[in-house]
Amino acid sequence: MYKPGPLIDLALAVLHISGNPNALAPLHGFPDRERIRLQRFISGIKITTLHGQQAPRPRVIKRLSREGASDLIFGLGNEQTTVADYFHGVLNRPLQFPDVVCVELSTGALIPLELCQVPPCQIMRKCIPPDQTNSVVEVTRTRPLDRLALIRNGFNVLEYGQSQYIHQFGMAVANELLRIQARVINAPTLRYHQSSKQPSVKPRDGAWNLVGKRMFSPSIVPTWIVIIYERQRWFNELAANQMVNNLVKGYEAQLRAACGECKHLPTLIIVVLPEGGNDIYAAVKRFGDVMTGVALYRLNVKLGGTNAVLEPHDVSSLTDLANPTIIMGAHVSQPPPGSEDCPSFVSLVGSIDTCAVRYVSTVEAQTSRKESIVEMESMVAYVLSQYKGATGKYPKRILFYRNGISFSALLEDELPRIRCACRKLGITPTITLMIVSKGHHVRFFLCSKRKRDKRSGNCLAGTVIDRDVVDPVEFDFYLLSHGGMNGTSRPAHYNVLIDENNFTADDLQSFSYALCHVNARTTCSISKPAPLLRKDCVLSCKAPLRPAPTGSPTNARTVEKHHVLLLNGAPGLHHPQSHERSYVGLQLFRSQYPAKQRLSLCMSDFILPLLLTLSPACLMGTHLI
Repeated sequence: MYKPGPLIDLALAVLHISGNPNALAPLHGFPDRERIRLQRFISGIKITTLHGQQAPRPRVIKRLSREGASDLIFGLGNEQTTVADYFHGVLNRPLQFPDVVCVELSTGALIPLELCQVPPCQIMRKCIPPDQTNSVVEVTRTRPLDRLALIRNGFNVLEYGQSQYIHQFGMAVANELLRIQARVINAPTLRYHQSSKQPSVKPRDGAWNLVGKRMFSPSIVPTWIVIIYERQRWFNELAANQMVNNLVKGYEAQLRAACGECKHLPTLIIVVLPEGGNDIYAAVKRFGDVMTGVALYRLNVKLGGTNAVLEPHDVSSLTDLANPTIIMGAHVSQPPPGSEDCPSFVSLVGSIDTCAVRYVSTVEAQTSRKESIVEMESMVAYVLSQYKGATGKYPKRILFYRNGISFSALLEDELPRIRCACRKLGITPTITLMIVSKGHHVRFFLCSKRKRDKRSGNCLAGTVIDRDVVDPVEFDFYLLSHGGMNGTSRPAHYNVLIDENNFTADDLQSFSYALCHVNARTTCSISKPAPLLRKDCVLSCKAPLRPAPTGSPTNARTVEKHHVLLLNGAPGLHHPQSHERSYVGLQLFRSQYPAKQRLSLCMSDFILPLLLTLSPACLMGTHLI
């Protein structure tokens, strides 16, 4: 909820300004960028005003003014007056902060910030500001035993036994939790390079480490760049050189092989961001994802390497060469609450190897708030063609994971489009279709203390529940595939809608769990199969494609199609080269390392642009982390 009280105090709190309301005055240096950020937060809030004789009536904020009350002029009868002078006459006293910006109401009226009050109990229906996200998440991080106590206490608060409605229907709610049977399936074996001291590892409690292991397929970094978005007094040249020195030690063999000056844009760019630099992070992601054709994830996989692969005998149902299988994951990302005229973005991810570690993806925009994927046919056709290009043949089986959709929309809208794409390619693969959801309130708690995760108290990674609390007719199960280091783990709920491949329940559960271990971004198992997490990675590229709040609205028809290449979960978004774009040059400095090893860049100002004046065509193949 919005904090009740004076609006000017809320505005100062949002911008992290302490005790100086004049900081909200353009004449005192209030930047337009901060004004827009504050405007996004407070637009739509109902306020009451502290002037007038009548009882205050809540009115809605539309926007913030660009000028302060002393500079805003409007017509009053046959005369021109400022907002500050007008309220001086109304209040019989001057405004305390006449230079501070005003709020514009939905009626067009301008009210000084100091005269506005925020009524209590207003629910925030917008996307949570990035700097507040951690605070909100921290509240929800309740350890299992504490959450169990809250649930049990809820029985006393709700008083189901006293409800006349429950008695009228002849129902009763037990005061004890339901005891059910569960089992823990074995984790898959992960294979690293044969020259490793430990070429294979079996995760324990959903985690493993890289000690004594080498990447299954390492990549090479011939040239690279460091970009620092921090003031030099906090991160000077000495600190930059020290950071590079430590990094060089880790890649000494690769750097030694590099030769020649940095004549072309480097393969790798390292960006150091200041604390709280969320807007800079988004800008750098836009540069990497949209301009250069690569995304900003882990180094080895992003450059085309492979960290580890699943042991084939652990996922024999997927690695059967006689029945090649493609694994797909799809999702629709809706615009955040409060967004207007923003399209929805859809992504389809598909594997292109028998090990299920290399993926491709395609991203498109469609009508806002639409549940099913309209262009599913063309997207599936693209992914299948990429699979054939990588393996030399089309798959005979499709394993399709989907989340964020109803059963009817998937079966009636999307499944026919998948089949149509296959028919146009002249193939008839068998399809297994599953919906994976975490949007529920089901939690599981182990009765035995000895069997709980020692770090968090959660159920162990690999816990499967497929009886008692599942549908008596449909095929569904709950899978806790991650260790859950913070709070109480939420299981993923799998609903198998179609299974033309006749997989057994053990097969579906085991390879779904195995696919939670091939995420290249961490050495822990994740809560959903990798294709579904990787579509999240791809859709994180969507933010730069949405229309800016200060620009003109963009609809789905004006957004271009994007195809993405993912190497072990590191997407590179290939943007159509329509026109050249220029960037402000950066301040360069040389370090103790020669240019053939490293070209170091430093930037002291928070200026958005990157990398001199280069066209997008010149930037293809550049990688950022």
